[in-house]
Amino acid sequence: ESTLVTDFGSSACKLWLLTNEPGDGRLSHQQSQAELARFVGKEHAYCGLLREQEKQLLFAEQAAKAGSAAILPLRSKGELVALLAIGNADKNYYRENMSTGLLDYIGQVVTILLID
Repeated sequence: ESTLVTDFGSSACKLWLLTNEPGDGRLSHQQSQAELARFVGKEHAYCGLLREQEKQLLFAEQAAKAGSAAILPLRSKGELVALLAIGNADKNYYRENMSTGLLDYIGQVVTILLID
């Protein structure tokens, strides 16, 4: 998280592990399906604006710093294991029509670091 903020120039960043029990840094599978369904079903990173409740859930105390966001679904063997939320203060920084190749690659690297 800190590397993406300092080296990637993000304003906010949060990694959420998906588990059966929610807690610090963890979201339940049920909660992610109910509240973040438009992100968890994606194969590639979502880029754009977030609804206020999504911002609050994904960024918590950093929500005010996330004008726009990239949400990366992290999968291992086809199973969703985590979500990586990267925010930028600029509302136009992450846009729905932008290429997600680099973000998808970052997601693959983070997944490998989490699983291995």
